[in-house]
This record gives sequence, C-alpha cells and structure tokens, in this order.
Amino acid sequence: MATGSSSSASNRSKSERLLGSINSDCQNYINDLYLKSNVIKNGNLESEAESKTIDVISKGNCKGIDVNRCKYISNMGTYESVKHCRNMVDGIDPPIKKYVGCNFGSGNRKGAITCLMKPVENKN
Repeated sequence: MATGSSSSASNRSKSERLLGSINSDCQNYINDLYLKSNVIKNGNLESEAESKTIDVISKGNCKGIDVNRCKYISNMGTYESVKHCRNMVDGIDPPIKKYVGCNFGSGNRKGAITCLMKPVENKN
C-alpha cells in the first residue's frame, strides 16, 4: 500500500508541475503580447478579464461572455493547452493602438484565456 500512495503522490506532483508550467507559459505569451507596438497594457482591463476568465471556467464555455477574445480549455492536462493560449494571444495584433488586458486562469483541470481591448482615443 505504501507504494501505491507514493505513486499517487508522484503522479499528483507531476500533474501540478505540468499545470504550473502551462500557467507560466501562457502568462509569458500574454506578457509578449504587451510588448507589441500597437498594444498598451491596461490594468483595469486585466482585472475585468480576470473576472471574465473565472466566469468562463465556471460556465464551461465562452458563450455570452462579453470579451473581445475568449478560449475555453476543457483539459489542462496536456501541453495542447499552451498551444491554445499561444494561438489565441499571438492572433492579437491590432492595426491601431489599443488598450489591452488579458487573463489566463485555471481550475479543476479546466482553463480559460480572455482578452479585452479598447481603442486609444485620439485627443486632437
């Protein structure tokens, strides 16, 4: 029995390490997004995106969530999750300057990425 519980603990720690790596990788993609020339990071939009991410995870889909970009990930147990995050975030490349706030979150092996964008108002 001791071997079984040790194996179970080992599997849990591998799973936790994988999720930690996925979370870190996705956050890195979001940080790279903020370096794009027409993207201005906006903390208020990030906070709003965080709330929307929680809504998506609890609903299990993006339907009815008022964001510019949304991706629900039903199985966070593989590196495919990182591809979903990369593809969604890399696809954001506004032709004009925009305020952007994105959030990635996960829970119960589910995940979501949400992004909100607003145009920068010209004050001329």
